[in-house]
Amino acid sequence: KIRIISAGGGQGKTFKLTEELTALGTGNEAGYQPSEIIATTFTRAAAAELKNRIREKILEGGKIEIASQLEQAVI
Repeated sequence: KIRIISAGGGQGKTFKLTEELTALGTGNEAGYQPSEIIATTFTRAAAAELKNRIREKILEGGKIEIASQLEQAVI
């Protein structure tokens, strides 16, 4: 599946992407593995922030193994 989330500055893109990618990567939706996820942002700094937010959210849910696999995701 391909999802496109398009919005201007300050409209919650990072929040929305964090929520959706966390759900995909933790099995709440289709049970994707981190290595099966590709996400793109405008800058490398934004990509790093997105990856950190996803990792934090996954760890909050106690899914340590999945958080450690996050480096396999292409963000």
